[in-house]
Amino acid sequence: MKNKIRAFLLADACLGLFLSIVAMSLVYYSVVELQKIKTTVEIKVDRKLAEKMMAETKITTVKLHNRTYENI
Repeated sequence: MKNKIRAFLLADACLGLFLSIVAMSLVYYSVVELQKIKTTVEIKVDRKLAEKMMAETKITTVKLHNRTYENI
């Protein structure tokens, strides 16, 4: 009887550990993907803003978020 209880508790602990590892990996991958999307959107917005600033003024170079954009 004690062996069955121990086996059940061991199986329960293993299942809990497995589920927590899967949950943590899913959270990690979703955060990484969101950061990639954020960076991509930020670059696109900065490029459009730089183009607009250069079109409206006579500035030839604009530096936004450590990136330099030049008017060609």
